[in-house]
Parts: sequence; structure tokens; C-alpha cells
Amino acid sequence: MLLFVVAAITAQTSDAGTPVWTPYYAVHQPMSLQAPPAWTVHTLDSNQILNVWNPTNGAYVEGYVIDTKVASSGSFFKTLESQVTGQYLQIDPKASVRWQIVNLPAGQALEVIVQLNFTIDGSLVPTRIQNYNFVVGNTAYDVVYECNQQYDSVDIPVFNASAQTIRVGHEPAAAALGSTASSTD
Repeated sequence: MLLFVVAAITAQTSDAGTPVWTPYYAVHQPMSLQAPPAWTVHTLDSNQILNVWNPTNGAYVEGYVIDTKVASSGSFFKTLESQVTGQYLQIDPKASVRWQIVNLPAGQALEVIVQLNFTIDGSLVPTRIQNYNFVVGNTAYDVVYECNQQYDSVDIPVFNASAQTIRVGHEPAAAALGSTASSTD
């Protein structure tokens, strides 16, 4: 039985009437981010610590712990650049893969932006991936945003704004959170 709990606070509006995004907290890890109120918790795969998606267009964000023995972020980022580029080019030899070091509120991150085509049931699906890799202590976290490129004009601003809300290295107080619990066999 796989049991997971993802905590979320119900969306509210600010005094100005603009929507306040919903915070989502990773399972058993000190990581969180925010997504628009229409986004919702999605079933976790066994290696995910976070999975939130937009049921309207299928865009999603996933979180992972990818290493717990990282010596330094610089060496980790260098290794990751070549590995990630190779992985995406295996999927689509014409993929566009670019990366840069960015400073986000959660700290320095390796941002990887990918445009590629997945083949699904014989059809090409143009896909955009925005990936942020953080190292906190000796632990490397990976936050992956993904969408069909036909929704880029809607999803890229959401991805960029959500990336600004990523927090790593804190444990939310459980008593302060509403939670959603699910279990599957």
C-alpha cells in the first residue's frame, strides 16, 4: 500500500481580489512551491515527492530528490548538464536543450529548458520542459514543469511565476496546514 500526504492550503483571494496561489508541500522532504488555484494534487509515482497538475490542459510540476550525497552544487550542475542533454537528445535528436545558472528565492539553481517531441501512439507531441535543480546541504532536488507546447503562452508565465515560489530547506508546520491524503494499493 502506498500512502502519501500532500498538504495544501485552500486558495484565497488577496485584498485586491487577485487569486492567491495554493502552496504544495513535498512528501517527507523540506520543499514547497505554489501553483494556481485551478491546479490540483496528482497521484505520486514511487520516486516523486510532489506532483501537481492543471486538469484543464495537462501541464504539471513534479518534484524529486535525485541525490543525497552531493559534494558541491558546481560539480553536480556540470555533471547534470551533460547527462540531461544526452537523455533528451536520445528521446528526440532534434531537441533544443539549454541551461543556465539562475538565482531564485530558494537559492542558486541549474535551469534546464527543453523543447522536444515525444512520440505517443505514433503521433509527435511537441513538449516544453522547464527543470530547476537545487542543492541544499548534500541533497539535490529536481523540480520539473512540463506542458504541451501549444499551451506555451499560458503555461510558461505560470512556470516562471511558480519557480519563484519554490522553497527548499524548511519543514512546514503540520498543524498549520490543511492536508489531502490518499492511498493506493
